[in-house]
Amino acid sequence: IPLSAGLGSSAATSVATVAALKEYFGVGSDLERIRSDAHAVELRVQGAASPIDTAIATHGGYVLVEQGTVQHVQLPALQLLVGCVDSIPLSMGTAKASDLSLKTKALVAGVRARKEHFPAIFEAISNAADELTVEAIQALEAGDTIKLGVLLNSNHGLLDAIGVVPRRLSSLVKVAQSLGALGAKVTGAGGSDELGGIGSVLVLPGRNEAKIRAAMELEGALAMPVRTGGAGLKIEQFASADR
Repeated sequence: IPLSAGLGSSAATSVATVAALKEYFGVGSDLERIRSDAHAVELRVQGAASPIDTAIATHGGYVLVEQGTVQHVQLPALQLLVGCVDSIPLSMGTAKASDLSLKTKALVAGVRARKEHFPAIFEAISNAADELTVEAIQALEAGDTIKLGVLLNSNHGLLDAIGVVPRRLSSLVKVAQSLGALGAKVTGAGGSDELGGIGSVLVLPGRNEAKIRAAMELEGALAMPVRTGGAGLKIEQFASADR
């Protein structure tokens, strides 16, 4: 998974590390405690973090977060495309973990500052995002991908409004939409033209997946087909190799 690309790499790493340490020291491996501890790690490193990524990395499937409470929901799997692209040239070979962590912190701080300046507008955007989430769950339950695509596009517009959609990610979304994608949106914390780094978009491709994937790659993106609703944390034991 590309680092700091809005794909939950920090959550996956935190969950796996916490689980491995608990297993090594024999202090138990209750999944909910692992999730909680991994989320605490993300909060300390990044300054702010949604519990969504650590919940998904731990339990798998789908989750709904309301006022900090994690609720597991049963929904059908979905085939999507993820496109990762640099906002400015930043090779993964030279990026440092500290640089990537600082990027996330800066993005979160920027959104928080804008929210403090325009509290009423941000409250309206937050309420709209809540309504979109409720509608999206209903669309998934009904298998209505047309409605889901409209909701993805709407959510992207809300993220653009709070200033976390850099030009290259916006361009990638428009490319997918122009080729018939049912919906597309930026993922994770998004990005900014000033901070650069790597960001990702989530695409509901419809019938044109191959064409959309090829076009995204022409734009310089790493395009990956993914399926939602997968398994979460799995702890495996390996016997020591004979010497």
